Amino acid sequence: GVADVAEVWGDVWAVGLAGASRRQSSMWSSVEVPGATRIVFSVSPGLAQGEIWLGTNAGAIHLGSEGTSTYDGTDGLPHSVVHQALEDRAGVVWFLCRAGLARLVNGRVENLYEGVNFRSGVIGPDGMPWFGTSIGLLRWTGSDFVHELDGVTLYPRLVSSDGSVWAGSASEGVLKYDGVAWTRPLPELDGHEVFDVAEGPSGEIWIASAVGLRLVHR
Repeated sequence: GVADVAEVWGDVWAVGLAGASRRQSSMWSSVEVPGATRIVFSVSPGLAQGEIWLGTNAGAIHLGSEGTSTYDGTDGLPHSVVHQALEDRAGVVWFLCRAGLARLVNGRVENLYEGVNFRSGVIGPDGMPWFGTSIGLLRWTGSDFVHELDGVTLYPRLVSSDGSVWAGSASEGVLKYDGVAWTRPLPELDGHEVFDVAEGPSGEIWIASAVGLRLVHR
């Protein structure tokens, strides 16, 4: 199964139960994932050109020009299952784990939140990380968290070209933040799981759900 497909530094990546693959020059090739890793949940760009972060069932893996490095529970993460590693504009790496959140600042791991399942995140239009969790949305302000959408298991997936934030969810359909409030723009998806949201080249929004694919023209 494929857990995530993303274009990163000009290449298309597909990751999932069998590891990671990358499409370059119209050809697919497997990417060696070190250690005992079997499931890769996500692929995200690092701040520096060409750097890649993988979230896996055996930690977060960094692929860079100086080689490969892994961060897991032995490095102080709250859980070795890392759903996503998200690098912000300041170069801080956030580890979204099955049982908490940590960040890497100047080579030091700091745990900030424990006991909550962090599912996915995006860098919001305010430049701060927004996290989808098993208890709703947690937005980092720079010093603390703001909690929204209490009780919704959320998957933030996209900050679109107009600045809107789009998120899937476990059972609440698709949600959209327009800078003022969260809404559910496709009521027919309410009660269903929405896995992913992506933006097309003309600004159209693609929504992958448990009941099929939806296209929203803007």
